[in-house]
Amino acid sequence: MLEIVAKIILAGSILGMGAIAVQKIPVLTNLPIEKEKLKKKRKISWSSISNTIKRRIKFSLSFLRNRFLSLKKFKDNSKEKENKFSDDYWNKIRKG
Repeated sequence: MLEIVAKIILAGSILGMGAIAVQKIPVLTNLPIEKEKLKKKRKISWSSISNTIKRRIKFSLSFLRNRFLSLKKFKDNSKEKENKFSDDYWNKIRKG
């Protein structure tokens, strides 16, 4: 029963799309083609592309350099915090 309903819905939707296409094809064929828009293609110069790529690479490198330095600073700070504890730290805590 469910399969029959699904098949009916599928057939109806396909027929509906076909009807819409049949109605719109004559309208689309009568539209004028604007050749000026097709002819106007933007020329891309390699120098502008290379400048853009160079700027992005410089930005990426500076970002990575800053990130590396901040991670290095974080690592150094964490080492300093580890060195603040004495060897008998846990013994002092247990004794109170």
